[in-house]
Amino acid sequence: MIGHMHSSRIAFSLGLTVIIVALTVMFGWIFNIPILLNFHTGWTEMRFFTAFCFVCSGGIVLLLSLSPRHLRGISQLLLPILAFVILLIMVSLLLASIFHVDMEIESLFVLQPRVVLPFNEADLPSLSTMGLFILFASTTLVHVFSPDMQDVVPRLRSVGWFLCIAGATALSGYSLGMPFLFFSFPGYSNAMSLPTAVLFVALGTGYLLSLTPEYPQEDHRNHI
Repeated sequence: MIGHMHSSRIAFSLGLTVIIVALTVMFGWIFNIPILLNFHTGWTEMRFFTAFCFVCSGGIVLLLSLSPRHLRGISQLLLPILAFVILLIMVSLLLASIFHVDMEIESLFVLQPRVVLPFNEADLPSLSTMGLFILFASTTLVHVFSPDMQDVVPRLRSVGWFLCIAGATALSGYSLGMPFLFFSFPGYSNAMSLPTAVLFVALGTGYLLSLTPEYPQEDHRNHI
């Protein structure tokens, strides 16, 4: 019990950290402050909607880190809403990538639009980033609506590990100078940015720590 409480507190802290960092990146886009968009000016920047989805994802981890008896009412309403928002954004961006549609939605939020490169070079997140967000949001919906959490939790944990491994792989790519490890495939997919990789590791770790096999099934079903 004490160990679970400690894990939940760490998960809550990681979720809050993800939100704060992502909001900082969004602030950098809105007010055109390049230093807030990446750790190095020569590397790929975290996109505006990537940061926005990290805010939503961090909120999901915050809610899941609460005690199961608190996962009701407003929390149960917010979890699927946050997941659907992530899906809506990332599926739209994925379709834009597949059909080469130039989406200029970010310009509505950016004080001084900085996008001057061709569409395929700068406008979209990495395909890996979109895929990971879609996986995480879909898993969140399974978490909320599953009638039997004890059977589902091991599969949910595998998603948390997948997020951590993907982020760690991208980080190793930056440290080793190997672009394919941070999912950079020119003409097919932009690179996953370094801040994005760091936040995926934090998000996956927080998600893992927020899950517990002792989820009260009766309480969960009665309050959906």
